[in-house]
Amino acid sequence: MSKDDPLALIILLTLFFGLRRSEVLGLKWDAINYEDKTMIIKVVVVKIGKKTYIKDLPKSDSSYAIIPLSDIIIAELIKWKQVQEERQKMQPNDYINNDYICTMFNGAHMKPSYISQHFQVLLHDFDELFKHHGIISRKNVKHTWHKS
Repeated sequence: MSKDDPLALIILLTLFFGLRRSEVLGLKWDAINYEDKTMIIKVVVVKIGKKTYIKDLPKSDSSYAIIPLSDIIIAELIKWKQVQEERQKMQPNDYINNDYICTMFNGAHMKPSYISQHFQVLLHDFDELFKHHGIISRKNVKHTWHKS
């Protein structure tokens, strides 16, 4: 998988923080605070039936998840932002600039089903490696950033 692949950052954020698919897809660039090295989860993207919905979480301090970011994650976010900017320059009339972090090649919002379908392809390609290291288990990675 290439670093320019839209799934690369999604997998990284999922493995580092145990974020749900809906949380990763809801991330916007304004949720990243580079100075404080934090990320706030305040929007989720869910699929109900055949429709995709973008849902704001309740607007109270306790409903937002504030996640500390490592220098590695910040560097990857900066690289991904540069990839998006390059794509926008290459597709000035077709690129959709919607401020979401996890987007398709043309900037369009990524649908939850895209992740599920393409992740299955990745699992097939890397099945033995993932099984050997035991890293593909929601129980193992769920909300790893959360303080116990």
